Amino acid sequence: THPIKDRVIGTVESIGTLTPERLYQCHNVFYSPGNMVLCVAGDVQPDQIEKWTSETLHQEKVEPPIRDFGPPEKREPAQKRWESEMEVAAPLFLLGFKGEVQADNPLERELKSELALELLCGPSSPLYARLYEKGLIDKQFSYGYEQYPGCCYCVMGGESRDPDQVAAEIEQERQRIAREGVDPSLFERLKKASFGGRLRMLNSLEASCVQLAEAHFQSVQYFDFPAYYETLSKADLETYIAKALAPEYSAISIIRPNLEKEQVK
Repeated sequence: THPIKDRVIGTVESIGTLTPERLYQCHNVFYSPGNMVLCVAGDVQPDQIEKWTSETLHQEKVEPPIRDFGPPEKREPAQKRWESEMEVAAPLFLLGFKGEVQADNPLERELKSELALELLCGPSSPLYARLYEKGLIDKQFSYGYEQYPGCCYCVMGGESRDPDQVAAEIEQERQRIAREGVDPSLFERLKKASFGGRLRMLNSLEASCVQLAEAHFQSVQYFDFPAYYETLSKADLETYIAKALAPEYSAISIIRPNLEKEQVK
């Protein structure tokens, strides 16, 4: 039921019913000072920035709009498997894990999720090496974590001659980590690498502004991330991998080559 399932652009039918009045209504509700945050980074004077913005923006108090993301839904995916045929050279797949929306700190959850994926299937992981040696994935294999109000998920995928075998091997590695844990040296190395990556992002003023804006709307302070890294333990990540990436929360999407069109050509 969460609106993330819908295309952002809408459908032909929904676009056809739009009116100027509805567009003005949406603009007035969502594109207003009460729903905005301004992030400025660089060699600037904060007092001067505040003066300019106070002269430019409306000063009346506007409450943020009320958003409706639908009722809470089950952790299990609505559809476990989806397949289609398209004009692709080799099968493409995405394996997703529906997350649990919790009241904990969203920035801390993001850092934990990203590091857990690095340990499970990142380029330095034993699983990645096995999949690559078997020719089941290539260097385009990717993974990541996304979170939005009311939903979050982990996803991994790319091109593979046997997507189902990749999914099976990921599950086997999850079970192994649940039993044996992860290598302590690998954990420490990837934790330092992840922290270093966050620090390097601060070299980009644009990236810093984006992170600050996202954190503001999550009611957290982005520059607190070093403290969260200090609290992340190997046991935390092992528990996350064992529980959050369990198969009952997963769904797979596969696009296979359209053999009939290839034969016609």
